[in-house]
Amino acid sequence: MSKRTKPLRNIKMSEAKKRFFASLTLAERRERVKCMNKAWTGRMRPELAPIERPTVHDIVLAAGWFEGEGHTRMKTSSHVQIAQRRPWMCHRLRTLFGGRVSRQLHKKRRLGRRLFPSRWMTYWRMDGPRARGFLMTVYKFLSPHRKKEVRKALGVAA
Repeated sequence: MSKRTKPLRNIKMSEAKKRFFASLTLAERRERVKCMNKAWTGRMRPELAPIERPTVHDIVLAAGWFEGEGHTRMKTSSHVQIAQRRPWMCHRLRTLFGGRVSRQLHKKRRLGRRLFPSRWMTYWRMDGPRARGFLMTVYKFLSPHRKKEVRKALGVAA
């Protein structure tokens, strides 16, 4: 069995889709799964949509924040994250570009002789098509190192 056909077992499908796939031959099923894997772009949830339109100044500012504090990766989909202690910046990014804002308590830790107290961190996160749109929007203003990371996250050849 090809690796391409394995996702068929793990895909959540309605009963009608399951009956349809059961009626196909193995070759047709493999072809359908290949198409499903290529065409999947994720869904854009309306509650994570941006509220305001960013100006050029806002885009440059977001690119600077992403350059300094941002993180991107490509696992099953593109993912963008920026972490900050003060929440206003994350809320501003959420207003301009969409995504979600969450807070997490970091426990106190020791580094050598220094003891760092516990503190709250605020995270702005985006996944899927919106993350790809954000990365393409700020790409022009990033350093060569960050551009390389963005190309990797977008799945574009370097």
